[in-house]
Amino acid sequence: MEGQAQRAANAITGARLSSGTFSATVNGEFVTIPQRLYLDAPYVSRTVDGVTAAVMSRHDDGFVRERAVERLLGERGEWVVPFLMRLVGEYVIEIIDRIDGRFDQLDHQAWRAFMIANPKLVATTDAQVMSYWNAYHRHFPRAEYRGFRVMEKLRGLTLA
Repeated sequence: MEGQAQRAANAITGARLSSGTFSATVNGEFVTIPQRLYLDAPYVSRTVDGVTAAVMSRHDDGFVRERAVERLLGERGEWVVPFLMRLVGEYVIEIIDRIDGRFDQLDHQAWRAFMIANPKLVATTDAQVMSYWNAYHRHFPRAEYRGFRVMEKLRGLTLA
C-alpha cells in the first residue's frame, strides 16, 4: 500500500484542498479526509490504484468522482468505506446509482464494522441524503430515491 500512497501523492501534486474535512475511525485508527480536492480534472481509469481512486473521489468535478467510484467499488477492506460512504451523502445521483447497483459486491463485513464504529458519520450521511433529496430530487418518491435505498441497505448490514 506504500507504493499506492506515493502514486496518490504524486497524482495530487499542485492540488488545493478544501478547508472542510470529515473524520472517521477506520480499523481502529482516527482519520481525517478532505471534503474536496481542487485540481485540473485528471483521467481516472479502472487501472488506477485504489488509493489514488480514493483521493480522486474527493475531487471537485463530479465526473472525476464518478470514475473514481467505479474503481473503488472493486476494493475490499474497511479503508475504502469512508470514501464511498461520503459519496452516498452527496448530490450526484449517478454515483449513488453505481454504489446501489454494486451493493451486493461490497465488502459487507467491512461496511458493518465501519458503520458500528462511526455512528456520527452514518447519521450525518443520513441527514445529507435527506437534504439533497429535499433540495434536488423530490421528483423521486422518497421510497424510490437511491440515497435512501442505499442507506436502508447499509443499516441492514448492522442488524446481521
